[in-house]
Amino acid sequence: MDGAKDNPLSLAYALKHCKLSPVSDEKAGGSIDVSAFGSKSIETFMGSNFMTRPVVDWSVSSAQFRAPWFDAASGVGYRMAISLLQRISQLARQLSESATKRGEVIESNETGTNSIMLLFQSITEHIGITVLASTARAFFYGRLVFPSKSADVKMVASYQHKGPYMPMVERIGSTQNKIPCTSSSRDGKPHNKNPMRVFVIATLLCGMFQRNTCADYLDDAIIDTIPIVLSLLDDAQPINQGIGAVILVSIMEALTSIELKFVPTFVGRFHEMLNRSFEAAIQLCGREDATILTVTCLAQSKWLGFLNLCSLCFRKASISPSTVCTMTRKATADLLVVLGKQTQSGGRDGNDVRIAGALVSGINPLLAQMSAYPEAASVEIARVALSTLLPLIGWQGMGLESRTIQIAALGSLLSLMDGSYPVMPHHGTRIMVEVFSLLHRSDKDAIFINESKCRGSGDDEVSTTVSSELAEFTAAVALVLCCESAEAVLSHIEAKDTTAKQHLDRCIQIRFDAKKLTEIPQ
Repeated sequence: MDGAKDNPLSLAYALKHCKLSPVSDEKAGGSIDVSAFGSKSIETFMGSNFMTRPVVDWSVSSAQFRAPWFDAASGVGYRMAISLLQRISQLARQLSESATKRGEVIESNETGTNSIMLLFQSITEHIGITVLASTARAFFYGRLVFPSKSADVKMVASYQHKGPYMPMVERIGSTQNKIPCTSSSRDGKPHNKNPMRVFVIATLLCGMFQRNTCADYLDDAIIDTIPIVLSLLDDAQPINQGIGAVILVSIMEALTSIELKFVPTFVGRFHEMLNRSFEAAIQLCGREDATILTVTCLAQSKWLGFLNLCSLCFRKASISPSTVCTMTRKATADLLVVLGKQTQSGGRDGNDVRIAGALVSGINPLLAQMSAYPEAASVEIARVALSTLLPLIGWQGMGLESRTIQIAALGSLLSLMDGSYPVMPHHGTRIMVEVFSLLHRSDKDAIFINESKCRGSGDDEVSTTVSSELAEFTAAVALVLCCESAEAVLSHIEAKDTTAKQHLDRCIQIRFDAKKLTEIPQ
């Protein structure tokens, strides 16, 4: 990440990239210049700790895995593992010097480094990403073979013209000198018998995809990696689903960091299977730890965003924009249903963190993507989306978790209103009532924080101010898109609350912001 604001799991990132964003950013498509408005409070607090921190806590034990060699007593196992990786890195470097270059960028690394990720990257550079991915796939599925000492030496020479030789991998389609291999698990899932197999592969692949490489070699490596991702996403253990999602996030980041001149082969081959796996995984991990659901939603949104990019940039793509739109709409609807079930359970058992993570990593980017389609693609899911988002905007509580949910739900509502504007006049009353109610509660909370003898932390003040300012901006957008139905709510408030000066001032400010919105040149 280039900075704290670029964390895709932060509220700052979510608000910058939602449609009709209230944050000025030339790089964020669809954002509005907030200089047209009287208040710039949201822009002021974008760099605060509350806005830039991840919405889920990655320091919890469920988000970490302590390998057996991390023995805190003596550290012997860890040092032995590092020594082994350093030796493999040295051998890989010697092997690459004697073999034909594979066309990848090779850089020098410190041979004595103690970073596992850097060692994996060094091994990748000198062996080659395609061979390493093929080896990782064979290891994951328990198909590695170990030649005996009497194996024909000519087998080594037969592969030298193809690049660095990996003697433990049985090449697909090879008919000579076949060596029988047996799977380590009868159910075809060796990683269930030996869980360490999953974490070793995850560390290796995530480090491997962090290196810039040629698109051709990257495509070949991804073809070998996607089956691993599918197996993990389809696994019954939530931790394995989360690891599979992390690997896919690494793949998507690697693809978006290079210039693609063609649609990768794996897109046409695996897109349907990946969509089905994500659908099942999100249903299964909906009640698991927040980190699992969040990273799964993040991987799905990045995957669908990449499909959208391919369909728009390449005319001969194996998948059309309308097909991607349909996939995104279905994925969004399914996630909204899961989120609606979470809402009914309230904020107990860490449910508020799950909701915040799913909103920021899944709902927000998916609705923003759908609003970019010219045919108002969100119309078909507008009703179910409002049934889920409006209760979240009215989420009770003054804690940071509650404020996070309210702000993320408001950002999602902005994208939804833009993507389903033709039907918004039918829902203006519900939207304006819920948003104005949040404004009323935020004003009372701000007074309580200011007058309390034991004032809250800086995050408490920031979260209250941002939720109030964002709710006011959202109300102005609703007044523009919902027209008379939203205007009727403001007129009712002005007629009934003639003595509540704060309410009257809010109505005046909302109308002023709405007028400025209509004056912004398109």
